Order: sequence, then structure tokens, then C-alpha cells
Amino acid sequence: MKDNLFIRSWLLKRSSIIITVIGLFLVIGGAAIYLCYKQFESTLENALTSDRAVADISARFIKEHENATTGLLEAYASRLLFIRSVKRKNIPEFHRHMADLKKNNKEMDLTFITDKSGVLWANYPVFPEAIGKDLSYRDWYKGISSDWKPYISTAFKLIVRNKSLAVAVCVPVFDEKGSVIGILANSQRLSFLNNVFKMIPLSSDVTMSVLDQAGHIICNNKFLDYEQVTTHPSYAVIDQATREGKAYREINDAQNRLGKKYLTILPIEDLGWTVVVERSARDTLGAEYRHFIEIATISALLFLLVAVFMVYQFHMHKKTDALLEAEIKLKQSNEGLLRSEARLRSVVESAVDAIIAIDSKGKIVLWNRGAEQIFGYAANEVAGIDMSFIMPARYATAHQQAINEIGATGKLKYGGKVLELSGLRKDETEFPIELTTAKWEAGDGVFFTGIIRDITERKQVEFNLRSAMAEAQRLREALDHVPAYVYIKDLNSCYIYANQPTLALFGCSAEELAGRGDSSFFPPTTVIRLREIDLRVFSGEQTSEEIDVADTKDGRRVYLEVKRLFTINRVTKQYQV
Repeated sequence: MKDNLFIRSWLLKRSSIIITVIGLFLVIGGAAIYLCYKQFESTLENALTSDRAVADISARFIKEHENATTGLLEAYASRLLFIRSVKRKNIPEFHRHMADLKKNNKEMDLTFITDKSGVLWANYPVFPEAIGKDLSYRDWYKGISSDWKPYISTAFKLIVRNKSLAVAVCVPVFDEKGSVIGILANSQRLSFLNNVFKMIPLSSDVTMSVLDQAGHIICNNKFLDYEQVTTHPSYAVIDQATREGKAYREINDAQNRLGKKYLTILPIEDLGWTVVVERSARDTLGAEYRHFIEIATISALLFLLVAVFMVYQFHMHKKTDALLEAEIKLKQSNEGLLRSEARLRSVVESAVDAIIAIDSKGKIVLWNRGAEQIFGYAANEVAGIDMSFIMPARYATAHQQAINEIGATGKLKYGGKVLELSGLRKDETEFPIELTTAKWEAGDGVFFTGIIRDITERKQVEFNLRSAMAEAQRLREALDHVPAYVYIKDLNSCYIYANQPTLALFGCSAEELAGRGDSSFFPPTTVIRLREIDLRVFSGEQTSEEIDVADTKDGRRVYLEVKRLFTINRVTKQYQV
């Protein structure tokens, strides 16, 4: 009793109410800020993951495009008739070969050929003003002449046509004795490459660029100056991140009030180029403004409700009359119910899931905004009609039987359980849903509520995961039947996978093999030899080595031929197969 009197006297103080309201404001505001921050973190993480996937697809696309161009040039450079025309510097024959190349490959841009020293003696299409020019100062000449292997250059300005920017794909031409007699090259204008690049579908809130070895912008999905070589403004940061093997960078953005920009960086293997995806903090937040507004609105309403309630209590406690207090309590009870109903309606209307209520005859009495978005019908279109129109026809009989059974027994068979079914949108398309049902009673009858969630995206993810797992299992089974030793090592020459023939050779299981090196299975001399081969493989060298005899731990004699097939580069880890 004394405690109640103390609380009552404390509530009658105006300063106590002010302190309480300020405290509530700090607690609710802090919670809202924390929720917004966590939402932003989740959105940013998902966005960067998406950017990484887009960058990977773009890098693969560009690499395949440039490799295809290189392969075409190498194919022509190895033809005997073409080699003879180059040795004789027969321009008409060169034009015939290049016309054939252009005819069969529409994407080939400007093709030219120089002698070994870099002097241009023919081009196609023909631009006489370039004939006889010494191009040995070009980056592409320095790159290919260093080791006489195919090379893709940095951006440079053409000396023909409108003298726009381009990159060159170059291959050496060898005679029958293997001596270099010329350089066959294809100049790809940046405007041409950018048109190819724009075939990749991109979101409007990201900027994606392709940079050459010197940081010059080759392709950009927003804007690119085809007249002047442009260095990416953040190239210093990108270059440092590439050297450190970092895939992401956060930098200050002077053009953005939020001051943040996020870079996703992916080097294109073997080309020396880099794909960079940029997004600003403002654009990242843009997609979540609605959620932030919802959180802020709910927090503000909650604060106002509590604050109003506190003020109301302050005034009510001033009245000491017992009868009036009883009347006030009754009013508070009624108002509490009204607020609960209002809050419930607010929650129902703001819910992402569809919330539908029907009466005992199956007629719709509640249809929230989530239901409008999922099924495509407005609330005024469905009020008072049977809900069977959102079900595929095959469910109609079962639905009516369930309604009849509830009317007869008063029990909801699947109440509270999550069921996976199919729904029917307004456009007659079916989609997978999760349905949870409940029964409730009011003064005017029995009602049923269903909460429906669209699980189309989740089903697609599950399907993709099952497909990927099945594909991986088929690959493992296929490798287990290959009549050769197939294994994967990491950079430390430790085994991380081996097929069944290899496990049988080593005499161990896959679990026992993981993380072990060659020293567990071969004598020291063989281990040293295998490590030398591993190091050459990791440096990018094509190898095929024979080891005469290797003694295994159990005394068996094995003749080995070690071949490098390919390497796998997973962002910061590299493996050999």
C-alpha cells in the first residue's frame, strides 16, 4: 500500500513526467537508430555481394571476348599462305586474308600488320596515311616484343579515321623456322568495345568500369570520353587493393553528401585489366528509405502513444475521488482496446505478407495491403466474396470440405501449421506460397485468418542449390572413374582433393588426405621434384614432367608423368589441378 502511495505521489510531480518522457524518447530513438543501422549493414552486404557477382560475370564476358579475338588472329597468323604473304609483304594478299577475316567475324574492327621492328606496311580497311609509320613507341609493340607472345595493350589514340581511342590485340607472326617476321594486330576502338560492354545488363545505381594496365578507363556503363585517355580518379586506391588482393574498398566521395563510396575490384586474369563496380552510400540507402521511414514512423508513434499515456495518467491521478477513479479505469480499459485494435490494424496493413480473414461461409472480411501486392486484387474488389478465386481449381473441393468440416466440428484441422501450397494471382499465374491459419471468435460469429507468404524466390534458391549440389556430385563421380590421378593442391602444395585412383595410390581416405603434403607419400627426392613442378605451375607455366621412379612410403615403385591442366583463382586463394 505504501509503495502504491509512493508511486502515486511520484507521478503527480510534473518533473517526474518530463524525466520519464525524455527517458522513453532516448530508449525508443536509440532502438530505432540501431535498427536502421543494422538494416543499412544488411543492405550494403547484399549490395556488395551482388556487385561482386556482376563484376565476375563482366570479367568473364570481357575475357572471353578478348580471348576470342586473340584466337582468331593466331589462327590467321599460323596459315602458310598468310605467312608467305607477310614474308613477301604482299599487300593485296594481306587484304584478301583480312577481308575473309572480316567477312566471317563481323566484330573485328581495324586490322593492321607491321614488320618485326614495328613499321606498319598494310592495314584493313585501308588507310594510306598510316602506311610506313613507325609504331615501335606504342605500348602494344613494347608489350609483344618483350617475349613475342600475344598481348593486349593499354588505351591509345589511333592515327587513322577520327583518331579516337582504342586498344590493340596483337599476335606475333612466325615463319617456318620459328623466327618473328611481323606483328598482326586488331585495333578495337573504345566506342566499339563499350557497345559490346553495354550488352551486360546493369543496375542504374552502380557505375561499372573496365581499366587497362595503366588505370585508363576502357569501358564504362555511364559515360566515356572517346577522344582523350582518361585515368580512373580512384586508380591509386584500386591499384593498391589489387596488389594486396583486396576485393572491396571504402573511400570518401566528395561529390556525395554522405561522403562514402564503395568499390568492388576484380582483376581480369591474364589480361592485366580490372573490373571496378562503384556504388555510393546514398544509392545504397535509396532502396531502403521506405524501411527507414517505417521504423521511424513506428518509433515516433510508439513514443507519442507512451508520452500521451504518461501525460494522461498525470492528469488522471490528480483526481482523488474513488468513483471517478473507477470510471477512469473503465475508460482506460476501453481506450486500451481501441489502441490495441489500431496498432493491430497498423501492423496488419504494414505487413509484407498477405493477411486474409474470412467468415464461417468463406467470405472475405479482411484483405490487407500485403494481399493486394501479392495477389494483385484491391481490397474493394474482393470484399464479401468467396476466397476460392485466389486458389488453383484443384484446391476448390478441399477448401469447401474444410469449411464444412469446421462448421460441423468447430475445429480447424491445420490451425497453426505452416502449409506449402500454390496461389493464383490476378493475371492467372500460379506461384508457391506458405499458409498459416488460425480460428477466432467474435460476438458476431466465427472467423478464420490466413497469413500467406510468397516463397517464389526461396523456392528458386532451393532449386539452384540442389542443382549445384547434384552437378558437384556428378563431377566427383566422373573424376573417380577417370583412369588417371587427379588432385587439387593449395599454394603450400597441400592436398585439398583427390579422386579415387589417387587415394588408392596414396593408401588413404579423403579425410586423411586433406591438408597433407607430398612428404606423407613420397621420399624426399621425389617431394623436392614435385614441389619444383608446383612452383612453376603457380607461376602460370604450362608443364608436363616425367619422374622416372618415385618410391612410395610402403615401398611400391611408381612411374609418374606430372601434367598441369589449369589453375583455379578464387579471389585471394589459388589452387592447381
